[in-house]
Amino acid sequence: MATRLYDSPGTAEMTAAAIEARIEQAREALKQYRTDTGHSWADLDKLIGRAGATLSAFTLNKYLGDNLGVAEQVETFFKGLEGQREVLAAAPKVPGFLNTSFAADMLATLRFAQSGEIVAISAAPGCGKSLTAAHYMTQSANVWMATMAPTCARLQPMQIQVLRAMGEASPKGAPQQLSQQIMAKMINSNGLLIIDEFHELSDPAIEEIRSWHDATGIGLAFVGDYRVISSIEGRREQRSRAQIFSRVTKRLVRHQASGADADVLLDAWNVTDEAARRFARAVAAKPGALRSMTKMLKLAAFVSATPGALTLDDLRGARGQLTSTLEA
Repeated sequence: MATRLYDSPGTAEMTAAAIEARIEQAREALKQYRTDTGHSWADLDKLIGRAGATLSAFTLNKYLGDNLGVAEQVETFFKGLEGQREVLAAAPKVPGFLNTSFAADMLATLRFAQSGEIVAISAAPGCGKSLTAAHYMTQSANVWMATMAPTCARLQPMQIQVLRAMGEASPKGAPQQLSQQIMAKMINSNGLLIIDEFHELSDPAIEEIRSWHDATGIGLAFVGDYRVISSIEGRREQRSRAQIFSRVTKRLVRHQASGADADVLLDAWNVTDEAARRFARAVAAKPGALRSMTKMLKLAAFVSATPGALTLDDLRGARGQLTSTLEA
């Protein structure tokens, strides 16, 4: 479009013909956007906030309601879309997976687990557990990662989450049926099931996962924060955890990100100023670890006059904004 939709003047300043032209411009823009993106009308309903049936009728010039109102809503959508594009274009590129010392240890542990063992990986938030697990999924076949939440603590919600991770869009059935579906995918797969946020699970859910291992030989990796290890070893005498405790053959524990891991990330961001690097390492040693450091570096690069050569002042300013936001 030569003229952006939202550059149109207010309707009070427009003639009837100009209003009709504005409606037609919105109509054509929406048609082209749907063609370019392949979005369904249901998708556009969510994106624009107008019923898909209304939008469809509008583009066909068959809508009997307030066409100008629909056109204004479409204009608002495109205005927001362009704003998002401008922000994304200006945003610094965040490094993806980095082979830190923790990542190397975790990858080795996951490889061991895929040989049919059960492992426990406990690391402070922000050390890169989930990113490393996702990277491992690209390196080996038949690896599934199910991320748990408080709502998945009980048996059936956990089973549904696992089946979704295995590619089932709408898992259904009683708990016994769900486990049969899961084990059918596991048997003879030489696979690995990664349970992220393992510490959210209840004893019955954990025991069910253990039973899958016993029945199929599937490898299991229990991943989470400090509670992963404490929930297994701290209650080893309890019968409810004795069977799982005795089957965990390898444990990887990392209480905080190392300075060397922080350096890998700083190198990826091309931070060469030594004072800035010392400040960033100190941030990485605090709760939030490399995640907090990454957020600080991204914000600093976004607002800095010299994003390719971040300084101590850049990092301090960004850290101050992040800390204020968290404390508010």
